Amino acid sequence: MLRSRRSTIYLLLLVMMLGALTFPTRGAPASPTSRLPGKSLDEIEAMIRNKGAQQTVHTLYDQDVAWDLLREQVAKGQPRWLKAGATLYGAADSGAKQMLAHSLAEALIPAAALEMTLASQHTLKITDVCIGLDVDDDRFSTYEAAAKALRQTIASVQRVNSPELQSYKEECLRQLAQQESSLSAFFGHAH
Repeated sequence: MLRSRRSTIYLLLLVMMLGALTFPTRGAPASPTSRLPGKSLDEIEAMIRNKGAQQTVHTLYDQDVAWDLLREQVAKGQPRWLKAGATLYGAADSGAKQMLAHSLAEALIPAAALEMTLASQHTLKITDVCIGLDVDDDRFSTYEAAAKALRQTIASVQRVNSPELQSYKEECLRQLAQQESSLSAFFGHAH
């Protein structure tokens, strides 16, 4: 009796452990066809309108796939994604805020003028996004890759010609110049 009870317990533990390995983990969809909230821009915008930006950040941040999609799309600098990212950035805290800041920083390459316009509308603070790129991202994890991306960012900001954005452009270029020095120091590269 004792032996069969022990065997039953071991069998239950084994089944539970195997079940934990086969069920979806946090952030993974239950099946390839299931939808995650926030997977599309329309869904994210609806979540912001209906639940508020802060709750939307928490919901997306807890879902790895949706959060990564948001960050990738914001970094591409498309206007609606960038506006959604800026709105969520304003409501984010800690790690989520830092991650969005890096996505917004990357978006300076394709959309510097739009980001400066958002800053002029008080949606973003230009000093929060003119920070250089995330050296923890594998794409920028070497001095050469990070320096190249920073040069591209600077060139994009320099192309902003709108007179009403001039002060934002100048501040951003000052911030990025400081990042250039920090980058050299971080990687131990003589400038």
